[in-house]
Formats: sequence, C-alpha cells, structure tokens
Amino acid sequence: MNHRKVILGNPHRPVDRVTSVYKFKKRGTKMGNKDEINVLEHGLVPEHKLVPKEEEKGILEKLGLKRENLPKIRKSDPALRELEKVHGDINVGRMIEVKRKSRTADSAKAYRLVVKRD
Repeated sequence: MNHRKVILGNPHRPVDRVTSVYKFKKRGTKMGNKDEINVLEHGLVPEHKLVPKEEEKGILEKLGLKRENLPKIRKSDPALRELEKVHGDINVGRMIEVKRKSRTADSAKAYRLVVKRD
C-alpha cells in the first residue's frame, strides 16, 4: 500500500505546530483504463508536437542553437507519453515543439530535447 504524506502549513515551524498531516493513497490507473486522463487535453497544459526529423536542423539553424543547448524534457514526462501513443516510441534526442498561449503574442513556441528517464 503506497501512501504519500502532504504537510500543510509553514515548513519552517516545528513539527508540533504543523497544521495538518494527510495520507493520500496513491491513485493507480492501469494503462488502457477507461478512466485514464490525457494530460494534453487539459486546459493548462500547452500543446506538444513532435518535430519531424527533416525540420529539426532548420529550426536549430534559425534559432542559432546547438541540439545540446535546448531545454530538456524527460522521456517519462506525461505529455511525452501521450505523444508516444500517437507517434509510437519517441527516441532520445528528438525535438518536441511546445506551443504556449501568450498575452503579448498570440502564441509562443519553445523547443525541447528528449532525454532518457532517470
């Protein structure tokens, strides 16, 4: 039985002054379960898209970056797992485009490099 403890209150107070301690059972959802949630459909999660291999080099040249200088996204990231359901296995070293809503511009694109799980 897996439990997680969540401590509410100021973390700098002594333990006897902590407001509440709750134990939450880890909610396990099995793959293929009808109740499984697609994180990409959530309103607060930005759009993720696999960049085609042919376009990767052009994007890096346009941005003036090297592949290793891109921000990273872990292969175990929930958004990446959802992309793998559509595109199949996504190899380490591939680029992901993250498109966010922006207040000043209509949208902002960011690129991330897939790295292996820890």
